[in-house]
Amino acid sequence: MEFKKLIKMFVKFITNRMLIVFVVFIIMFSVLINRLFTLQIVDGEKYLNSFTIQASKEREIVSTRANIYDRYGRILATNELAYALLLDDAFDVPDKNLMVHQLVSIIEGNGDVVSYSFPIEIDEYKNFTFTGSKAATLRFKKDLFGKETLNDDETIMQAEEMYQYIKNDLFEVPNTYSDVDAYKIVAIRYMLYQKRFMKYQQEKIATNISEKTLADIRENSSLFPGVTIIEDTLRIYNDSEYFSNIIGYTGKVTEALYEELSAVDDSYTTTDIVGRTGLEQEYELDLKGEKGSETVLVNNSGKIIEVLDRVDPTPGKDIYLTIDRDLQIETYNLLEKQIATVLADKIISAGGEFNQKTIPVDEAIIALLDNNIYSLSDFISEDATETEKNIYSKYLIRKDTSVNFVKEQLIGVDKAVALMNKEQKEYIQYIVSLLKEKEVLKTALIPSDDSVYTSWKNESTTIKIFLKHAIENNYIDLTSLSLTDKYYDSDAIYATLVDFILEKYDTDYNFSKIIYSYMIRNNVVSLKNWCILLYEQGIIPDNEAAIKSLRNNSISVHTFIVDKILSLELPPKLFALDPCSGSAVITDVKTSEVLAMVSYPGYDNNRLVNTIDSEYYSKLLQDKSLPMLNRTVQSRIAPGSIFKMVSALTSLETSIVTKNQQITDLGTFTKVTPSPRCWTVVSGYSHGKVNIVDALAVSCNYFFYEMGYRLSTRTGNYSAAAGLEYFKDYATKLGLNDKSGVELPEYSPRISDEAPVQTAIGQATNNFTTTQLARYINTIARDGDVYEINIVDKIINPNGTVYFDKTPLLLYENTFNIDNISTIKQGMYAVTTSSKGTARRFFDNFPIEVAGKTGTAQENMNRPDHSLFAGYAPYDSPEISGVVIIPFCGSSVTAPLFRDIVGYYYRINEVPTSDQFTNELQ
Repeated sequence: MEFKKLIKMFVKFITNRMLIVFVVFIIMFSVLINRLFTLQIVDGEKYLNSFTIQASKEREIVSTRANIYDRYGRILATNELAYALLLDDAFDVPDKNLMVHQLVSIIEGNGDVVSYSFPIEIDEYKNFTFTGSKAATLRFKKDLFGKETLNDDETIMQAEEMYQYIKNDLFEVPNTYSDVDAYKIVAIRYMLYQKRFMKYQQEKIATNISEKTLADIRENSSLFPGVTIIEDTLRIYNDSEYFSNIIGYTGKVTEALYEELSAVDDSYTTTDIVGRTGLEQEYELDLKGEKGSETVLVNNSGKIIEVLDRVDPTPGKDIYLTIDRDLQIETYNLLEKQIATVLADKIISAGGEFNQKTIPVDEAIIALLDNNIYSLSDFISEDATETEKNIYSKYLIRKDTSVNFVKEQLIGVDKAVALMNKEQKEYIQYIVSLLKEKEVLKTALIPSDDSVYTSWKNESTTIKIFLKHAIENNYIDLTSLSLTDKYYDSDAIYATLVDFILEKYDTDYNFSKIIYSYMIRNNVVSLKNWCILLYEQGIIPDNEAAIKSLRNNSISVHTFIVDKILSLELPPKLFALDPCSGSAVITDVKTSEVLAMVSYPGYDNNRLVNTIDSEYYSKLLQDKSLPMLNRTVQSRIAPGSIFKMVSALTSLETSIVTKNQQITDLGTFTKVTPSPRCWTVVSGYSHGKVNIVDALAVSCNYFFYEMGYRLSTRTGNYSAAAGLEYFKDYATKLGLNDKSGVELPEYSPRISDEAPVQTAIGQATNNFTTTQLARYINTIARDGDVYEINIVDKIINPNGTVYFDKTPLLLYENTFNIDNISTIKQGMYAVTTSSKGTARRFFDNFPIEVAGKTGTAQENMNRPDHSLFAGYAPYDSPEISGVVIIPFCGSSVTAPLFRDIVGYYYRINEVPTSDQFTNELQ
C-alpha cells in the first residue's frame, strides 16, 4: 500500500506542470551556459578577431608640408605648430544644434576662427547666394537631395530656399537662434553631413586655437563628444605681400584639382589641403610629402574605440628659389613708390576734367569707394560714428529718389535713355548690368542684328521696351527668377522681373555705390568727411592732428590725398586708377636665374590658408587692381620700342642696312597707308639723319618703319607676309617666340602677324609677358645665347640630400654676327649715355654703366600709354639684366626705376656690410 502511494506521489510529482517548466528552464539555461562558454572561452579569440576585422577602419595622417627658401636659405614659406579642433558626426547628444552652438561660442568667444565650408553665403543685407558655379550648385543640390535627376522645383530652388530647407527640414534648427548663430550651426552640421557615410573621418572646424579655447573645451569635455584636439601645422608665409604671386597659397582641393592630382597620385582624397596657386600648386607633389595612416577600431555608430596600428607620415621636399629676398622686396617697394609718384602728380582739385592726364580729387575718392575700400556696412552698424551716421542719413534720402525714378521707368511713364541726365542713365543702365551678373539676361542669345538691342545700346529706346522684348524673345532665364514657362505669360514674367529688380536695388551693394558716387560729385557730403572716414574706418592709421587739420580746413582735401598717396598710407593699389599696377623681372646674366620677380600689387596669402578669411578673399576677387594676377607671367603687353633691338638685329643680319648707313627722318612714313608718324612729329621736329645706333638711342620710329618696309620688299614687290616672317625668325632666335621657362603657368608669347611697318616699332599685335621680355634682354646681354630662365634652384630631400638641382637649359646657341650684336649693344648704351639718348637724364653721373632701351606702347586710345624699360649692367661685362613695366602711366617713368634697382643691387650710396650670403644650404 505504501509502495503504491509512493508511486502515485512520484507520478504526480513528475507530471506537475511547475516541474516541467522548471526542467525546461534548467535545460535551456544549460544550453545557454554551454553556448556562452563555447563563444567566449573555446572560440573567443576566433570571434574577436572576426569582429575586429569587420569593425576596423583606416584613416589618413597628413604629412608635414615642406619649406620654401630664397637663394640664400631665408625662409619664405614654412609651418608652425598649432592646435586644431576636429569633430566627427558620431557623437550622441540630445540636441546636436545646441552642442554645435556651444562649441562655436567657445571658439569664437575666445577670438579664434571657425572654418566654415558651406556652399551658401549670406551678406549684411541677408541676401543668400550660392558660392559656386552653376555646375557646382547643381552638384550640391543633387548631393543634398540624394538623387541624380532633380525635379523642376528642386532645379530652380534659390539659395535662400535651399538654406531654409537645410535649416528647418534637414537639421531642424529652431528659430530661437539668431540668424547669424543659425547660419553657423547649419554650416558646421552640413560639413559633418557630407561625411555621413564615413563618420569615423573627422572634420577640421578650427585651426590655431588658443590656449584659452583648448582649456575651455577640455574643462567641458562631457558636453562635446566627438571633439578631438590634435597638434597641427599652420602654413606661414614670410613677407607675404612681396612673394604672394610667386609662392601662391594652399587650400582645400577643388574638384578639378582633385581629378588632375589623383590621376598621378592615388593617395589624394577630396578633403586634402593642396597647393592652389603659384609654386605651391606647381610643386605640389614635391612639397606635400607622403601621408601616414592609422587603423582604428570603431563601433556600429562609427565612434572610435581603439587605435590598432599607425604608420607615420613622411615630410615633403624643401624647395630653394633663385630669388633674392631683399632684392625682391626692394624692387617691389621701388615699383610701388614710382607708381604712387605718377598717380599723385595726376591728382587735381575737385570738379576738374577727368582724363588721361588729370584725376579730380573727388573722382579719386569715388575710386576708393568703387574699389570697396570704404565699408558701407559700417554705416548701419550699432557703433557707427557720427560721420557715418551723417552720410547714411543723406544716403537714405537720395536712395528713395533714385529707386522711385527706376520704378517709374519700369512700370510708369518711361523715356529713352538718351533723354536722361548722366546720373539717371547710370541707374537705368545698371539694370542690364545687374541682370547679366545674376545670369537672368542671356546676352549671348541676342543676335547682333537685333534692332531693339541695338536701340538700347545707342540709348534711343527705353528700359521697359527692351526688357519686354527680351522676355518675348526668350532672352530671360526664367529659372533664375524661380519661374518656369509652363505657368506664366509675358505680363506675369515682366511683373516678376520688375519685382526682382526692385528687390535687388533695395539691397544691392553696387547700386548703393552709384548713389554714394553722385553724392560725392554733387558735394551732398563734404569731401573732407570722406577723408575723415578713412581714419574712422581704420583704412589709414589714426592721427588726431590730421583729422583736426581737415575739420578746420587748414589742409585742403587735394593736398591731403596727394600726401597720403606719396607716403603710401593710401597706396595706388587702393584707387585702381591709372596707374595702379606694374611688374619687374631681374635676372642674373651669367646663370639666367631670376633674382627678382615682382608683380604689384600683391596680397597677404596668409589670410587665404589654414582658416581662410572669406571676407578678405571676396574683397580680393572684387579688387579692380587685380592683386591676385601675377603680371609677370599672366599678363601680356605690347613691347613698344624695346622690340626695336629685334628689328635692328634683323635688319643688320639680312643686310638691308649697314651699321653706319644713315636714313633721314621725314616724320610721316608715306610708303604705306595709313601712314604712321614718328613720335617727334607732335612736338614739331624730326631726328634728322640717323644710323642704327642713333636710331636706338633716340628711338626713331621713322628709321624702323623703313626697316619694316625694306624687309617686306626685299624680294621685290611689297609683301607683308615676307616682312613678318623675317621678324618672326629673328624674334625666335632671340627667345621671344617661346615661353620663358620660368616654373609658373605663363601665357604664350605672340609675335605680330600683321602690319610689318608697325611691327618694327613693337606695335601691331606684338604681345609678351614681362618674363619673356626679361629673357630676351638677358639673351642680348649674353651675346645671343638663349637660355631658359628659372626661379627654382634646387629641391632637397627630407634627409638633406639633393633631389634635384636645376641647370639652366640652353635653347638656342648664338649664330649671329658678333659685330651685329655689338652694334645693338652700342645702341642700347647710347640710350643712357649719348647727348640725345632717351634715358640719358636719368643716368647722368650714375656710377654703373647701364645699357638699356625705353619703350612706350599704346593699348587703349582712352587710357595713357604703357611705360617700359629694358636694360642690363654693367655695359662692358653684364651681370644683371631685366625689364620693368608700368601700364597706363605715360612714358619716361620706368627708366629711373630700373636705375634705382641697379643702384640697390650694387649697394650704391650704402654703407658696406659684412653680411655675406652664399647659395648653400643653411
